[in-house]
Amino acid sequence: MRCLLVRNIAATVAISEVEPIFAAFGTVARCVYVEDSTCSMTSINTKTALVEYNDSQTAATVALSMKNFNLAGFPLVVQMISSEQAMQLVPSPTPAAIARAAAAAFAASVSASMPLKVAAVAPPSSTSSTSTTDSTSPTPVRYKSLKLLNMVSVDELQDPDLKEEIAEEVRKYGQLLDIQFYVAPNNSNNSATVALRYATEEDTLRAYQALQDRAFANKKIVATLAP
Repeated sequence: MRCLLVRNIAATVAISEVEPIFAAFGTVARCVYVEDSTCSMTSINTKTALVEYNDSQTAATVALSMKNFNLAGFPLVVQMISSEQAMQLVPSPTPAAIARAAAAAFAASVSASMPLKVAAVAPPSSTSSTSTTDSTSPTPVRYKSLKLLNMVSVDELQDPDLKEEIAEEVRKYGQLLDIQFYVAPNNSNNSATVALRYATEEDTLRAYQALQDRAFANKKIVATLAP
């Protein structure tokens, strides 16, 4: 099985933000949002995506690695499904849809074969405030920061070597740009947050996969991605 059903994706997350995360494991053949009426956890606040890889081994690895992956505050639910199940979620196009696509392709080919007529265009006025940029297009989130909870206590922050010890460990996963410690106001569990920043999203995802649920000084790390 090469297909994954990824549930509990925040409704605010665009599919263009989902695909790069899964592409970090290997080539993604298909990544689309689908209707998932059989899932009781689907709501107006969440969506479901179908992610397909070129081989079943990669899909199996991702299914394990991305379990409970925190995306925009929602833990993902990842399940391997068969190609037959995937086809039911993404039905084949109807004959009418195929005909419309063929007509559009034909029109495009005819338009491309016609000589191009270029009309003179006056230069834009320097006083015009109109922009041709589509400001409504969503900008994909690039995760370059990682927050590690339940890793160190507030008392341990007094250790002058703590930052370098942690940095030495997390540099294994990519180019580390910065490491900081934070203590939340009204902290009641004596726990500090370790904030890491990497040079690339790939480094950040690699660190997330390695550190999530890992034991550090007999404590289970909780990792969260951030832009």
